[in-house]
Amino acid sequence: MNVLLGIGCLLVNSAIDAESFNRFFIEKVAKVRSNTADVPLPTFSLLHSAALFTAFTRLMGGDVVKAVRQSADKFCATDPLPTSTLKQAVDLHAPFIVGVFNCSLV
Repeated sequence: MNVLLGIGCLLVNSAIDAESFNRFFIEKVAKVRSNTADVPLPTFSLLHSAALFTAFTRLMGGDVVKAVRQSADKFCATDPLPTSTLKQAVDLHAPFIVGVFNCSLV
């Protein structure tokens, strides 16, 4: 479990501290805002905005189980849960995934 959570792992670059990490993102956001300051706001047609999002269908456990089981067995070394492991325990995790997804739509 410690390996999955990264507990006890050394930082890749010990020169990076919380302050420099925070500064990087503050500067990044400022640069994006500066570069897009004169760009007009996007416009959306009814077809591409409100019409598509008037109602959501709640996700069901079976939808999650089916999607996970049909997914490829690819994963990244930094994934906390390899796809093959998720597939083995999808019935256990599906209610939690459904809950998170449905709450995000609300």
